[in-house]
Amino acid sequence: MPALVLAIFAAACAAVATAASAVQALLLRRQLVRDEEVRSAALYQQLAGSFMQLDLIFLDRPHLRAYFYDDRTPTEPLHHAEAISLAEYVTDMAESCLALEKVLPELTGDWDEFLGRLCRSSPALREYLADSGHLFPPEVLRVFTGTPRRPKAPAPRREENQPSAAPSPEPASAQSAPGDLHEQGTPLETATSELQPGES
Repeated sequence: MPALVLAIFAAACAAVATAASAVQALLLRRQLVRDEEVRSAALYQQLAGSFMQLDLIFLDRPHLRAYFYDDRTPTEPLHHAEAISLAEYVTDMAESCLALEKVLPELTGDWDEFLGRLCRSSPALREYLADSGHLFPPEVLRVFTGTPRRPKAPAPRREENQPSAAPSPEPASAQSAPGDLHEQGTPLETATSELQPGES
């Protein structure tokens, strides 16, 4: 009889230990998942901070905005040096975006459209890529000159006080303006051809 009691007690202890191990493994798995989510969020926030820093640079030096959004070429030596330095920063951002895609694949191509638009509307950025693009992985150049992997359609425009009216068509001159969002569906051979070494 005592032997039977001991056997039952041992079996009960083993069952409790097995259940405790299962619970511990489940808690550990949840902790690992949470740690991974926290790490991914921290990486994303770090990259988002670099985009915010770019906005702050344009706020602090508004004269630089035209060299990245209005297809203007800086003529003053100081402005040219500032624009080239900012072009290097933008290229570093693109490389960081590609690195983050390996950790968060659901964000793949999320910034292609923005970076491609900057390239098409910034002579300074094209100049920097032509002179120093070979220092970066080929994927970085593809982000600027290739087809967006996740194209974003522009939001439909509505006339004020006419919520149900269809947006009026853009004039032909506006559709062909440099850096306009209507260029999303056009080939990017122009941007690619401007990245030849030696061009400014």
